[in-house]
Amino acid sequence: HNYKELEVNPINTVWNLMLNKPYEDDGQEHSGRIAKEGDSLYYEVRKQKTATKILSGSVNNHEAGATAVWSVEIAMSHGDTLAHLSSNKPQVGDRWRINFSRVEKKGDINWTWRPQIVWDPTQRKFVGKINMHLPDAWGYLQFAPPLDMSDDQKNNSFIGEIDSNLQKYRDPSWPAKIVAMNIYYAQRQYKDSHPNGKYASTLEELGDLVNTDLVRPFTVEGSDGSGSVVISLTSSPGSKAEDKQSDNDSEKGDDNGYNVKVTTPMDGWVVTVTNSRLVRVFPPFSHSQTAEKEAL
Repeated sequence: HNYKELEVNPINTVWNLMLNKPYEDDGQEHSGRIAKEGDSLYYEVRKQKTATKILSGSVNNHEAGATAVWSVEIAMSHGDTLAHLSSNKPQVGDRWRINFSRVEKKGDINWTWRPQIVWDPTQRKFVGKINMHLPDAWGYLQFAPPLDMSDDQKNNSFIGEIDSNLQKYRDPSWPAKIVAMNIYYAQRQYKDSHPNGKYASTLEELGDLVNTDLVRPFTVEGSDGSGSVVISLTSSPGSKAEDKQSDNDSEKGDDNGYNVKVTTPMDGWVVTVTNSRLVRVFPPFSHSQTAEKEAL
């Protein structure tokens, strides 16, 4: 929740906004476009810097075969990106979720750096979506230590994708996250297909709306009994628990909703998700500590 979006075009026209949650979850834009400073829906950056350059061709040239090549450089402030969040500035090794999109011809061309692939319970498989507002499908940004390099090394250095096969770069909470989100998408479909508009209270009710092969390792009790999936329905009027920050509230969803708690077998990572797509991550043996909250 409260994730940020930056859009910039070749002539350096910039638009910044914050989403309190994704549009599919009834999220609301917060920006200077729709609100004035002081209003609850206002959001604007303070220290961000951007620059663009047309490298070849020209923009808005509609002649057949006309092209334009341009580049953009962006410097973002943690004070802007962490606004309205309880998170601290990132440390070396911390991971954020992030994605990049290139939109052309009023959306007819929509490229994304990380394909938006999520579970589709109606098709019973993972499918690609044309939707940038699926934070659980974004890629990862991992913060690295400063590089102590010579000027020549700096000129020849590059930033790119890391080898995901290296264990140290993998997200140890990923198995629990993908199971939690699998149930999230199944719950949406379950509610939409039932006249009473209620969520399922058990995995059995969800049936084949979930990927049973994916969920099974978390529900078959191991020798240490650590793996589990727990669905809790919530119906406390006016609680709006997902907007609170205490650890106890991380076990709840919002009014007439649900909370899913997934515990990874053996290593004990815990991931929770509510019906509003609020995801919290608890490292092993520290479930009483403040959770790492993803901007979902």
